[in-house]
Formats: sequence, structure tokens, C-alpha cells
Amino acid sequence: MDIRLVIEMEGDAERHYRTLADKATNPGLKSVMLLLAEEEARHYEYYKSLAKGDDTGPDSSRLISAVTEVFLAMRQREDTSGIEISQVALYKKALEAEREHYEFYRRKAAEAEKDADRQMFLMISEEEQRHARVLESVIEFVSRPEEWLENAEWYHLEEY
Repeated sequence: MDIRLVIEMEGDAERHYRTLADKATNPGLKSVMLLLAEEEARHYEYYKSLAKGDDTGPDSSRLISAVTEVFLAMRQREDTSGIEISQVALYKKALEAEREHYEFYRRKAAEAEKDADRQMFLMISEEEQRHARVLESVIEFVSRPEEWLENAEWYHLEEY
């Protein structure tokens, strides 16, 4: 496995989410993008430690519960300020990247010779899939904010 490529991918993803956070004018969306950036930073640190021979595994993710808390707070405040449909393209690009990362890690899992490597890649691919689900929800929200906050169906995030 070329761990340098994986480390670079995670670092790029973190920077991308921080850029999206900087562009977000809604405090809730800014928080969601920062949560995603922190997740990618967590992956980055995990892979760096793995490259040094430490294979203790990453800490468990709190992403879905944290994002749900943000959306609940937004719903309670009815906060749709600063939501711009023009931002959808940015979030769709991030979603596409998360889907590509998911597929990349699934391929790496299939190619892995060691069971430990296979399990690690599958675990990370599942995290990338959670990131994609968060972004799908963000895209829905930005596309129709008032409707989306009124609809309880976004609670499906908790299932993952």
C-alpha cells in the first residue's frame, strides 16, 4: 500500500472542507464543514501514525451525532440565513470526491493481502460513505432550506 498517497488524499480533503467552511455564510453549514474537516484530519493523523508503524487504529467517529446536533439547533432556531443555492455546486464537488474516496478504499480493501489492511480500508470506506451522506443532506438543505428543516426525514443520518 502506498500510504503517502492516502495521507495526501486525506490532507487534501481536510483543506477542501476548511475552504468550504470559509465560504459558508450560514453558521450551521460552516460547523458541518468544519466537522468534516476534523474527520479528514483525524484520518490524516491515523495514516501518518500507521506509516510510522503504529497501528492502534483511529478514534471512533462522532460525525453523525455532531452533524445531527447542528441540524437540530438550526431547526430550533429556524436558521436558514446565508443559504445560497449557488453553493450547491461546491457541495456536489465535495460529494463526488467522497464517493471517489469510498470507491478507492473499497478497491484497496479488495486488493489487500493482509486481513488487517483489508479491515482498515473497509472501516475508512464506511467513514467516507458517512461523509457522503452528510453532504447529500447538506445539498438537500441548501436546495430547499425551509422545507428541509420542517421535514423530519433528515433524521435518517442517525441510522448510519
